[in-house]
Amino acid sequence: DGGDGGADEAKGGETGGGVRVAEGEGAGEAAAAAGAAVMAETLSLVFDGVARPLRRRIDGVLGGVTSVVLAYRLADLLAFYAQTFAALLSGGSGLAGALGKARDAAFARVGELLDAQAEKLVNFPSGYPSDLSVLRAVSEAVARLREMLRVGETTLLEKDAAAALPLQAAEVLTRTLDPLLTSCRVSAEGLDSIDLGVFMINNIAAMREGVDGHAAAEEWVARLDNETTRWVQGVAAEQARYVLNQCGLTPVLRTVTGHDAKEGPLSARLTAEALTTALKAFFGIVFALALPAFERVLDGRVRRELRTGTAQLLAAAYATVHAAVCAPENGYEDPAGIAIHTPEQIRTLLDLE
Repeated sequence: DGGDGGADEAKGGETGGGVRVAEGEGAGEAAAAAGAAVMAETLSLVFDGVARPLRRRIDGVLGGVTSVVLAYRLADLLAFYAQTFAALLSGGSGLAGALGKARDAAFARVGELLDAQAEKLVNFPSGYPSDLSVLRAVSEAVARLREMLRVGETTLLEKDAAAALPLQAAEVLTRTLDPLLTSCRVSAEGLDSIDLGVFMINNIAAMREGVDGHAAAEEWVARLDNETTRWVQGVAAEQARYVLNQCGLTPVLRTVTGHDAKEGPLSARLTAEALTTALKAFFGIVFALALPAFERVLDGRVRRELRTGTAQLLAAAYATVHAAVCAPENGYEDPAGIAIHTPEQIRTLLDLE
């Protein structure tokens, strides 16, 4: 019994000691938390005196800022300080609140400057350059946009805080690039369809180059690529139509594609002489195909796409006429004397093979 009692006392001592250690640790943590709260409260009281004059000073500075890039940098910096002081000071700190309001005012100023930029671009567009190169307004706006994207990428804000900002990079992109595209279209009034396409392609390429490589701009890069493709296809089609009109092959194609075999042989509606004349002119153009409008496209890759697209349309048009001429039911006695080149040869001449 004595031994058991000793063991119980030992266990009791161990248990009691563990409780006392845990209680000591808990008391230490509570004291640390209380000390931190006192420190935060003290700092809040110290800084509250500067909150109102600081806010007035910041508002005065923001009102005089006319650079959207500078305003965006200030907004990002104020967001960082608002986050930092909110973590250091107590929840009701006047300084933390003042910095939060200053941050919101800075982002509102950025929005005002973006709106002013958009209004100027759309309502007061500059004329297009004679060489259809990039508008100065586009180059300047894209340079500003690139600087703003860099601000967002180098921010000191934590990821969650950056994601909660009232103005995100995606919105900045849209509020810059949408007005630029509209401004380019308005600036190009008076141009024919081919020159309009070349002008738009050059300016879209400048926009794409300016935002490419920035993670926030991935969707816009894809959108600009699609826009470029649309213009390239349109310009290639217009250029092919111009060539076909020039050589007189357009009415020939219209007759060929609209012919119904039930109406009799094609030769009754389209004579061999008419075909020979149109195809001779077509061959003359194809042998020395000159597309001077494409030389004003600044991007070499796009320039090649335009040439290829035009050549493919011309080759397809010739293949349609060649097939009709060579079809026995169409009644041409000497098809090889009319369509003297094979479709393959024309493709080779157009550098498609």
